[in-house]
Amino acid sequence: MNSKLPKVFVNPIKGNINNNQDVTSVDEESSINLDDIFDSSKYLFKHRYLITLKNGEVITSSIISRRGNKLLTIDNDVLDEDSIKSIVEIKK
Repeated sequence: MNSKLPKVFVNPIKGNINNNQDVTSVDEESSINLDDIFDSSKYLFKHRYLITLKNGEVITSSIISRRGNKLLTIDNDVLDEDSIKSIVEIKK
């Protein structure tokens, strides 16, 4: 058996590789109106939303219902509508 193997070309990697990063950007213009979410014919609990609050907290959850000016999420969080800065649907 021949113990000598042929040389293999390896292309050098230059720079930083960031292939596996999930990036979500929130723009003021891309925020969803709450009335549009509840007026649609889709099931709310099947869609995930990125909810940004005015205090800087970010919640990733599904919205279950709306009662008065409160939102209930699938994680049993009760959010005031007045404390919400933006809501963005997370596309799969």
